[in-house]
Amino acid sequence: MIKEPASIYTIRFQDCDPMGHLNNSRYIDYIINAREDHMDHYYNRKLSDFIASGYCWVVTNHEIYYIKPSIYNEKVKIQTSLIEADETSILVEGIMMSEDERQFKSLLWTRYFYVNVKTGKREQHSPEQMEFFNTLKNDHLSQYKESKSRLKTLLDLQKSRVTK
Repeated sequence: MIKEPASIYTIRFQDCDPMGHLNNSRYIDYIINAREDHMDHYYNRKLSDFIASGYCWVVTNHEIYYIKPSIYNEKVKIQTSLIEADETSILVEGIMMSEDERQFKSLLWTRYFYVNVKTGKREQHSPEQMEFFNTLKNDHLSQYKESKSRLKTLLDLQKSRVTK
C-alpha cells in the first residue's frame, strides 16, 4: 500500500495574487483537492460515495506553514499521508514541494472529524474503516507529536538537498 501518494499540479493564474504568488488560502485548497484525488486514484475511495452513504469528514483544524512561495504556472508536487486515526477523527499531512522535490513550499496538517451528514454530529468510524486506516497510516510520521517538529525535519532535509 502506498503511504505517501503524490501527484503533480500546475499553479493557476486565478489562484495567485497580483505578484504571481499562490494566495495563502489556496495552498489549503490545492492540498485538500490532492488528498481527494489520491484517495480516489490510489485507494479507490471516492468522497462522493461516503457522502451518498450519509457520512463524511469535516475539517476541524488546520496547521499550515508557508515555506517558499509557489508561483503562477509552476508545476508542484503534492504528497499526502495519514498521520493518525482514532474512533472519530483522522489527521492528514499534505506537503507541497517543487516538482523535483528539492524545495518545500508548504506543510499542512489537517484534522477531520467523521460526521453524519443528516445530523451534523460526530460519528464513530466502523471497524472496517479503522482496519483500512491502519493499513494506510504512515508509521514514520507517528514520531511527530506536533507539526513544528515535522517542519524542522523538512527544513533540515531541504538544507541537505541544497548543499549536495
